[in-house]
Amino acid sequence: MTIWLINQDSRTYRLHDSFVAAFFVYGSHADLHTLCQRIRAARLPVQMRRAERYDLFQHREIELLEIAVPDPARFPLMVQTIRRFNPGLTLYNCTVPVAQFYFYARNLFPFACVDVEVDSNQRVLSIQLRDSRWELDYALPPFKVMPLQLDGAGGNPSHGACPRPIEMHCEGNTHILQDDDPREFLLRLQELLLRYDPDLILSAYGDSFILPRVLELSRRYKIQLPFNRDVSQPIQFKPARSYFSYGRIIYRSASHTLFGRLHLDLHDAFLFGDYGLDGLFEMARLAQMPIQRVARTSTGTCLTSMEISTAYREHILIPSIKREAEMFQSLDQLPLADKGGLIFQPVLGLHEQVAELDFASMFPSIMNRFNVPAETLGCTCCSAARARVPALGLTICQKRRGLVPQTLAPVIAKRIKLKEKIRSLPPGSERDRYKRLASCGKWIGVVSFGYMGHNNAIFGNITAHQAICAFARDRLLMAKEIAEAHGFRMLHAIVDAIFVQKRNARAEEYTELVNEISVTFVQPEPVSVNQL
Repeated sequence: MTIWLINQDSRTYRLHDSFVAAFFVYGSHADLHTLCQRIRAARLPVQMRRAERYDLFQHREIELLEIAVPDPARFPLMVQTIRRFNPGLTLYNCTVPVAQFYFYARNLFPFACVDVEVDSNQRVLSIQLRDSRWELDYALPPFKVMPLQLDGAGGNPSHGACPRPIEMHCEGNTHILQDDDPREFLLRLQELLLRYDPDLILSAYGDSFILPRVLELSRRYKIQLPFNRDVSQPIQFKPARSYFSYGRIIYRSASHTLFGRLHLDLHDAFLFGDYGLDGLFEMARLAQMPIQRVARTSTGTCLTSMEISTAYREHILIPSIKREAEMFQSLDQLPLADKGGLIFQPVLGLHEQVAELDFASMFPSIMNRFNVPAETLGCTCCSAARARVPALGLTICQKRRGLVPQTLAPVIAKRIKLKEKIRSLPPGSERDRYKRLASCGKWIGVVSFGYMGHNNAIFGNITAHQAICAFARDRLLMAKEIAEAHGFRMLHAIVDAIFVQKRNARAEEYTELVNEISVTFVQPEPVSVNQL
């Protein structure tokens, strides 16, 4: 693996670390024996051995063939070759990008502070983590940043806008590059990249317009542009695509990923408007994913990476496709299971002295507190009342901690600490930064619930999605009853919040109400109160 490090003086290092990525094959003994013979006959550059790993949905260790690939660059090709040998075999741990496998195996993440020992050939002898994904206060590398955009105001240049010069900023200098003479334009761009040698290129419409245009000119006039520091690698290009999600057609522009530098197109960055550049760095750290991929993918993909990291540490097999189907339900059970969130229609009118009680991270907290991932439902070893889903009657295993709750617990804890930090700070840039970091945890929590029923969630299951809704309805009803028992009138309730009213209520009464509801939930800080 080629890895890039930057020290406190902004000096960059290109290092090499030996890394063997492995995947697993499951099938009958006869099929696996035949597969081994075919691998040896084809002289594939892999290593094979028997292994045992835990299958989350079979609830047991299974015996497999482990195939290790000493050259990480050949990992996808070896997976495809083995799949062609016998399409009927089941493959595990085969769809994760190798860069993420490296992070999982070394317990590292992007922008982590590390101590590295290398030999004279720049090969890593040891690498020690001096950081944590769960730190609130951490220093980012001292990047040399180069903003890259089209000069002047204007809309999306791909939509027929008038051609505009390219504007570059670095070290306090602004450069305007006209393309009247393409050759001179390319030579000037080449000179600026070499002179400033940026670590991070921040562009607007870079993926969709600027880089495709510039690289086409580069090919036409045969002038190489040093966008990559690693000259042995071409710029990684992925074409534009459209996909259907939650009732919408979403368009993702083409992406250009650099090696040795970072390129982020802030116009196309996913959820950039919600958590900004600070949030992108935070999400890359939490998800253990390269930031250039984080900026161009969904929060669901980042959550999946976090779940896969947990599975990797626990020696749990990672399916290549979602295999867990919805549990069988009778016609009588379906109306109970598919209710979704609970809503009480508001009392019409203008109301004074109203308070909103909002459950903080309600759905992720339910998943964490009550151990409600897909693999724990329908447990046959736990039959106590406290181990059942309200109304649905499904049992929940209390002996094994679920993979999704394991993943979410530190995210919830970090978000609670961030919100405490935000409350302690005066308005300003520092407080705003912590808000952006907390927004990452918020979106991970939101997605963790919705993704549980998504067709791409390899650890998800629609029955688990329904069970979480059942807990949410039950707890919202409890909150309503407790509020009314304290003399409050409930004006409205919507999924994870209730609006209550009590004339001339004292602050102590609200505090007492919040504390009693919190005890009912048996979870840390589940509710907050905002006086309206």
